[in-house]
Amino acid sequence: MSASSRSRHLTHPAYRADIDGLRAISVLAVVGFHAFPSWVSGGFIGVDIFFVISGFLISTIIAESLERNSFSFLEFYTRRIKRIFPALLLVLIASFIFGWFALLADEYKQLGKHIAGGAGFVLNFLLWNESGYFDNSAATKPLLHIWSLSVEEQFYLVWPLFLWLAWKKQLNLLGFSVMVGVLSFLLNAEIMSTDKVAAFYSPQTRFWELMAGSVLAQIRLRGTSVIPVPTFRFDAWARKISAVHALQAKGKTLNNAQSWAGVLLIAIGFLVINKERAFPGWWALLPTLGAVLVISAGAQAWMNRVVLSNRVLVWFGLISFPLYLWHWPLLSFASILWHESPPRLVRICLVLISIFLAWMTYELIEKPVRFGKQKEMKATTLIALMACVGAAGIGCFALDGLYHRCGQSINDREVRHYRRGLEGAGVINCNSSLNVASKDFYCRKTVSSPVLAIIGDSHAEHLFYGFAHGKNDKFNKAIILAQGRCLPTLGFDTAITGSDCAQQLTASISLIKATPSIKYVILSGNKLLVERDPERSLNGYRSTITTLKDTNRQLVFVIDTPSFQKSNNPSKCEPQPLWIRTALFEYPKFCRSATEADLQITPKYYAVVEQLRTEYPDVMFYEPHELFCRHGKCKLFEDSKLLFGDFNHLSIYGSQLVANSIIDELEKLKY
Repeated sequence: MSASSRSRHLTHPAYRADIDGLRAISVLAVVGFHAFPSWVSGGFIGVDIFFVISGFLISTIIAESLERNSFSFLEFYTRRIKRIFPALLLVLIASFIFGWFALLADEYKQLGKHIAGGAGFVLNFLLWNESGYFDNSAATKPLLHIWSLSVEEQFYLVWPLFLWLAWKKQLNLLGFSVMVGVLSFLLNAEIMSTDKVAAFYSPQTRFWELMAGSVLAQIRLRGTSVIPVPTFRFDAWARKISAVHALQAKGKTLNNAQSWAGVLLIAIGFLVINKERAFPGWWALLPTLGAVLVISAGAQAWMNRVVLSNRVLVWFGLISFPLYLWHWPLLSFASILWHESPPRLVRICLVLISIFLAWMTYELIEKPVRFGKQKEMKATTLIALMACVGAAGIGCFALDGLYHRCGQSINDREVRHYRRGLEGAGVINCNSSLNVASKDFYCRKTVSSPVLAIIGDSHAEHLFYGFAHGKNDKFNKAIILAQGRCLPTLGFDTAITGSDCAQQLTASISLIKATPSIKYVILSGNKLLVERDPERSLNGYRSTITTLKDTNRQLVFVIDTPSFQKSNNPSKCEPQPLWIRTALFEYPKFCRSATEADLQITPKYYAVVEQLRTEYPDVMFYEPHELFCRHGKCKLFEDSKLLFGDFNHLSIYGSQLVANSIIDELEKLKY
């Protein structure tokens, strides 16, 4: 057998309209679940039916071609590329373009990663490491559904080779397929008890559903029934127990029974399976065995011939693949823009739009590419285009969601944005000055002889940008010594945060002592960490302040900036120029008028602050609260610029606002 033979071709299985009808039921169930989850709670099992259909058709092609000694790897993968790539490319490109105008930096960065994963057919592995399919965050992932396509493609990569090797070694293909399927199912059942997300996304725990279709294909090629009962006996038995004397002979009674049993299993699956079940696990047997029975019944079974083969279902079956690809990005983008599930009427309209787009994709893209001449040239072009799309996704992820696009401001979700923005801009990495092992320890300075030092956790880090770019050249000469989740509380961080911060803080204080140019030391820490253990935090701050007072520096205790409830995240309030977001959708009320009720209440933290203020009158205590909140309302913007990067960190503009205010107070001291 030659993998590149041009004289021999793969077989073409006889077209079965009923299989397209089964595809239609599968895709409509999935669309129904995504658009109306309370109405079609088990609709997601349509994907499992898809797996069985794919395994059956692909294995039929491979097994028949092997038997005729006409299998060609080149032709097989050329067909797969022409079948899958055109619609997938269109949806990936459309999502990337729409995201440019509608998504914030972190959202666009995630989309870039998922586009790359979708183009490389490894998205199931990426999602495996993020969250579960039914988690709330899943609604904000426009390409979430491509996980199933990734699993199928991984099957297409390995299964033809395994079958070919088994055939070359003259192994029993049916026995080999059954063995692989059983092992995959047992692995699925085992992993469900320890890691449900892994069981859902892992190809090893999903292949058994495709293998069920593969086993069915090989049974049918042998000319035997999937149910090991002699068909004439079944017919005779059915006549005896039935009042109907005109039962069909030659196995048609058995086929009808199989078809009805399969439809019943699928219907039960739709009704009883929901996202609360341990799925896939044993529950996945319902749609899988149901699909096997329906397909095995054959095209002439009454249910298959009359119901599944009707024109409406067949039409939906023909557009099922592009419909599957289109519907979820539309619904997901809508959920992102509405900050919640969009209104019912909108969801109905989006489903109708996805059906229209699927039909247009099938007629104008899929059919011209799949059929006709120049097969190899088409496949090569599609591979090149997919590589370009994947590279664009990688670039979007590597560049943090292209946060500069269309003049969009940097929206600092994480402190690394400060680090990235300062590195390469004359800011010196000073980690080499300290014997600190932690890679997360952040030491930067703007000049070799800094005047001001900032120590603490990430709430110290978010102040550094403001000082480094502040309005006073004197206080621009700054150094920061910080690590996330490490309060500037000498000797007590391990108990408070669970991190070993003592080494970093001790090294920081030693460096300050050894740098005579430093005149001002700023302490800043996350108040939510203080709330965990106020007594230890108070004692830790006492130790730090006492130690630093002996160095004759002016100490500034920065009372923590407002932090918001996580459900009211200011990062979702990015202003212009994301015109799709601002022109078509209103911001949440929180973005228009945040109130102090939206803030994290931290009475224990303020009790610690007041105690320190009483004990250390020489320390300057700076309160930034009034910069943001007055008369019960808090501003999130200043001159159309977002002041918060997330629910408890400042943006670069908020950092400058606070730093300039602190500089004003320091100038008054005449220190």
